[in-house]
Amino acid sequence: MPLGQTMRPSSDLLPMRCLRCQGTVERGTAPVRIERNGYRLAWEAVPAWICRRCELSYFEPQEVETIQRALQAMRTLPNP
Repeated sequence: MPLGQTMRPSSDLLPMRCLRCQGTVERGTAPVRIERNGYRLAWEAVPAWICRRCELSYFEPQEVETIQRALQAMRTLPNP
């Protein structure tokens, strides 16, 4: 999520345009896949704001925190 956009609007459209293409941004889900140190982690449907035009995903702070915690946990795993 771009800085300064921390509150959830009441509609399914975000009151901003995509930073890449200026398209309309709406609620949806996006896949997240991470590979680190020989391990793979994947979520198929993370809540996000998705650009209707270029499909760039913007994540809210709570989703970013969850992904960062998973990355931190992956750092503690031994190399396969």
